[in-house]
Order: sequence, then structure tokens, then C-alpha cells
Amino acid sequence: MGALKALLKRTDPDGKEMFANLSEFAKAIMDIDKPDDKLDQYKRHKSIIAFLSQIDSRERKCSDDFKETIIKAVEHRLSEYPNQIVNNEVKEFVKIIEFLKREKTYKLKRQDPDIEFEKLKRCAENAKSHFIIANKTAETVLHDNSDEDSNGEISEIEKILLKSIGLFIGKDGGFHEESNGVNVYDFKPDTRYYFFLPDEEECIRFWRDLFVLVSGKGKRKNPCGESPSMNEIDDAFIKISGNYITTYERPDEAGAVPLVVYDAFEGNPSGFILSYHSRLRVSVAELSHEDLSMWMKKVFFRISQLTNLQEKIIGWEKAKPIALSQFSQFVER
Repeated sequence: MGALKALLKRTDPDGKEMFANLSEFAKAIMDIDKPDDKLDQYKRHKSIIAFLSQIDSRERKCSDDFKETIIKAVEHRLSEYPNQIVNNEVKEFVKIIEFLKREKTYKLKRQDPDIEFEKLKRCAENAKSHFIIANKTAETVLHDNSDEDSNGEISEIEKILLKSIGLFIGKDGGFHEESNGVNVYDFKPDTRYYFFLPDEEECIRFWRDLFVLVSGKGKRKNPCGESPSMNEIDDAFIKISGNYITTYERPDEAGAVPLVVYDAFEGNPSGFILSYHSRLRVSVAELSHEDLSMWMKKVFFRISQLTNLQEKIIGWEKAKPIALSQFSQFVER
């Protein structure tokens, strides 16, 4: 029941409902300025009911003129009671009308999946920060499904990270060759990634699987360009970890719903719920403005205020021994 319909159920001093329903309320409003023609009366009655219903569901805002007509209808309904009672009831109706005018609802619209994914890609390519809550990262999903076609949507998401962090050799890559022939990572990305993963093991798997992918020595080759050597990648990861890519053992405050929020730190966020599927497909649902605002208040703000968040970082330095010890298992021979 909407706020306006609920208000109609208020009782007068004699215990009677103010108005039984929107139809009765519409008739009371018509009595303020009733057309002479019966057909016009019928049409106007139906129109007023529809208008009241739209106001109650916040599909339309109540105009000032219509608000004055409503006030007159309420005053007429209570005309036999003292002014104080009338004024109190009028205030209640005005309060609800102003509330319905002020509040705005946001409805989820079913979008074409391809359109939703393209929207996510566009946000990812332009974002200054990527706040990611995941049970598995795209890197790990790609590694676990290395026999799948490399042109799936998850591969496209991965390419965005590799390009934005410059993890390849070649045009727009993050490495340059010095006189001694060593490629040095000296890229200055203008974006940051923050991964919140279930536990330490998943953090380590992320770094391991990213290392294998960047090296191009697994079943999947580096899709963005030439691969650096193992030592060159190690040097790059030392610079990147904690600066451009930070992996956290997920605090309880983050929840477990897999989602990504772009530009949360920049104050103009956009968010998507992500699910990974077979054949490297991704299902995407954009968060409504209302849901995203709630998430920013209830989740993002709480996480950013945690005093022990630094203690939950599982970076490359910690992941390196395990990642490198397992590396040989995934090298293509």
C-alpha cells in the first residue's frame, strides 16, 4: 500500500475513515470543481483516480495547483470539526504529498545482455579505480578453463587489466628495453585495482595465474603483446603490488556478492553484479542508482573505515614463493 492510500485510512474524531479508497477521494476532489456534463464527470473521475495512483507510486509529481485542490477536499471532508483538527489533518496530507514529490524511485530495467556487457567494458576502460568483490578473479577463471576458446567475454575483461597496467612489451606496453637488453617496467598507470577475495589462497592464485598469463608460457599467450621474462615480470609485480593492484583477504563487511564498482573513490560510481559461466561467458546486471547508493553507504564506507584493512593485504611478496613454485606446472612444453 502506498503512502497516500495508507493516509486515506486515517480516521476522523468519530472513528470513520477519511476516505474509503482512491475512488472516494477522487469524488471528493471532484466536488471542489465538478463539471456539469455527466460524461465529463465520469472521465474526470477516472482521470483523477489514475493521477492519484501515479502520485502514490511516485510515477508523477503532484503539482502545486493539484495539492491545493487536495487540501480543499480534506478541509471539506472535515468541515464540521474544529479548525485545529482540520489543520492537523491537512498537515498530514501535505507532508505525504511533499514526501512523494521529493522521493524518487529507481526501477531496474531489463537490458539486452550484450548492451549490459558493453556498458561494463566502457566503464572498465575509463575507470580510475576498480573495486572488485569476487569469489574468483577473471585471471583464475581463465586459468581453470585454459582449454576454452580465448575469445570469451572473460578474456575481454582480462585484456582491460593487462592494457591499463601495461603488462606486456610493445606499443603502449609498460616495459622499455635498456642498453643491456633488459626490459624494465616503468609504467605509471592512471588506474587502480582493489580485489577482495574469499581467503589468502584465492589471493595467491590471482597473482600466480596473472604471472602465468603475462609470461605467455601457459596455454594462453599474452593477448596484448610480447611477454617479458620471469625476472622482468617479478620486478614489475613488486612495483605494482599494493600500488596499482591490491589484493585483500575479504573482510566480512564486504559481503560475498560478486560485483565490481568503478570509480567508487572518485565519487561518481557505477556498479555491476558479475557472474562467470562456462565458455568464458559473463552475465552482467547493472546496479540501480538506489542500490548503488545503498551499497556505497552500507558496504564501501564501512570497508574504507576498517582500521585493520592493511593487515588483510595478501600481495605479490607473500604470494611469490608459492606462485613461482607452481609455475613450472603450467608451462607449455
